[in-house]
Amino acid sequence: MPVQQLGHYVLEQELARGGAGAVHRARDLRTGAPVAIKLLHGAHPTGVRRFRREAEALLRLQHPGIVAVHEVGQAPGRAFLVMDLVEGPSLQQRIDRGGPLPVTEAVELTRVLAEALAVVHAAGLVHRDVKPSNVLLRDEREPLLT
Repeated sequence: MPVQQLGHYVLEQELARGGAGAVHRARDLRTGAPVAIKLLHGAHPTGVRRFRREAEALLRLQHPGIVAVHEVGQAPGRAFLVMDLVEGPSLQQRIDRGGPLPVTEAVELTRVLAEALAVVHAAGLVHRDVKPSNVLLRDEREPLLT
């Protein structure tokens, strides 16, 4: 696969693909730090505008239960956003691998995610896709809404 560069980021590996876009592991050429980049599928102007509007709002969201967004960009025909790279499985992967969570862990995870969603809603946004595969677990335990 040829090296794909977006601004000062180099895409290294596709991590996930969904209805709206694909998430890639990438490297920031300025710092060498690993990041995650979500690339919007296609370039329909209406979809790009909505993606950029929502991504700009995500830049302002700060909560320990939300994956941090650092930058919104545009490459030829592709809108993208740069986020923290979370090393860890999704909640869905954890459940598939180990079965149901212990009650105390499930309650704490739900508390953190409810607080994160309250921050999202207070910013006037609606997540629209809350599900176990959209919750990442940093260090196997700390939930982050994507």
